[in-house]
Amino acid sequence: MANLITIDDFKTYKGINSEEDDPTISLLIGSVSNFIKEYTDRALIDYASTDKIEYFDALSYGEMYPDEFPLRSVTELAVSIDGGVTFTVLTVNTDYFIDTQEARVINNTGNTGFTTGTIAHKSGRLTYKGGYDKTPQDLKLACMDLVEYYRKGEHANSMSMQSSTVTNPVFELPGSYLPPHIKRVLDLYRVL
Repeated sequence: MANLITIDDFKTYKGINSEEDDPTISLLIGSVSNFIKEYTDRALIDYASTDKIEYFDALSYGEMYPDEFPLRSVTELAVSIDGGVTFTVLTVNTDYFIDTQEARVINNTGNTGFTTGTIAHKSGRLTYKGGYDKTPQDLKLACMDLVEYYRKGEHANSMSMQSSTVTNPVFELPGSYLPPHIKRVLDLYRVL
């Protein structure tokens, strides 16, 4: 899994010329990139040029919304009536349409779903490319701010500096805290 930013991106953003903190910064970049991908429930940049396979209920639903968007291309859509043991490949523009504007695949068979049968488990398999070629600028900035947030130890609820105490407003997430300006950007990319 690719990191969302490089160490050079971060060092340029923060005006850092030294290599002294490179090991710590590299560790934080990897951790923050993984956190953002988990939080958004998307790989974001990992499948823009590499196929991703997703399984879905092709019996009940006539539309499939892949996790990685924007939807770049569909390599294959296949359906199964035996719980994913065997698959039949469908034909684009005959059995289904690709709607890149809405990042979805739409059934064209006239049925409720893409196939008929009784086993919904792994009844649809979509192989596709989706996501971004490179990290969007707003997400890149949020990633760099989050790296700096942890690098400076600002994730503590309060810090004492000289003779005053700073209390950070935070949103509590499972095992983590996020500053509001970072949370707003990450929520734009989150799969709900």
